[in-house]
Amino acid sequence: MALDALTARPQSAAALISAVDQKKLSPTDLPAATREKLLNHPDAALREHARQTLASARPPERTKALQQFQPALKLTGNPSRGKLTFDKTCSACHQLAGIGHAVGPDLSALTDKSTGYLLTAILDPNAAVEGRFAAYQLETTDGDTYVGLLADENASALTILQPNAMKQSVPRAAIKSLTTSRLSLMPEGLEQGMTAQDLADLIAFVQNPK
Repeated sequence: MALDALTARPQSAAALISAVDQKKLSPTDLPAATREKLLNHPDAALREHARQTLASARPPERTKALQQFQPALKLTGNPSRGKLTFDKTCSACHQLAGIGHAVGPDLSALTDKSTGYLLTAILDPNAAVEGRFAAYQLETTDGDTYVGLLADENASALTILQPNAMKQSVPRAAIKSLTTSRLSLMPEGLEQGMTAQDLADLIAFVQNPK
């Protein structure tokens, strides 16, 4: 809520962007909703400042992908076709309209998001990652490796939630290492093999899953 107030006032919004410029904040410290407000701020100068600052922190290949798929923003999406793309590409980690597995964020909360917001979320999943959805890598003393979300932990074991909602419980005594990053479990490059129309259809399904 405090960030909402900051982005609403041009002076404080500018200070927030400057904090990212000065590396006092990382772009990933800002929630996706805050980033969207800054990138679409009514003040044109502030909006351009935000775009330059936040884009500079984006990997070049993700910037290229966003530029390549800008035409999707002008296309009319077909939710029915998008549903098929969702089932094929996204259902291992997301659940929507009874399809898929509830591993990543609840997409039913995104139905009111803009097409531009969703395009960025799909093409640059690491732009803003909530801590609870950051990927962990667990290595066991037997040499097994599991990558997923930290679903549960207690005094005796940790549970890793993997794609397709597969859970792996590992006794603490069997854990060799546990590392995390600020990266999303959702991989980059999901757009490979897709057209701008495919992405427009997928976004249309997320916005209108019924």
